[in-house]
Amino acid sequence: MKQQFEFLGTIQNFSSASDGQKQAIAHFNQVSSLLVSKVPIVQAEEFKQWILGLATQVAQAVKEEGGMFGIGGERVSRPESGALSSIDKALHFKL
Repeated sequence: MKQQFEFLGTIQNFSSASDGQKQAIAHFNQVSSLLVSKVPIVQAEEFKQWILGLATQVAQAVKEEGGMFGIGGERVSRPESGALSSIDKALHFKL
């Protein structure tokens, strides 16, 4: 329970969404290093695909409005695509 409250405190201190994204990517970099040192590369890649799958589902959950009656809206916005790319790069496992 203590960790959850510490995490919530950290989130409240972000001055912008960009700060939160930077912190999340820094965390994924740490996770990448930890996985490489602790688990076989196959399991690390499976974790990466799981995280990217979750992130993609979240990004696709809300369609950006566009055009008349929402027709032509983006399924994944440019900032979301950028975030997905950043996660992919952060979870790059070097052999």
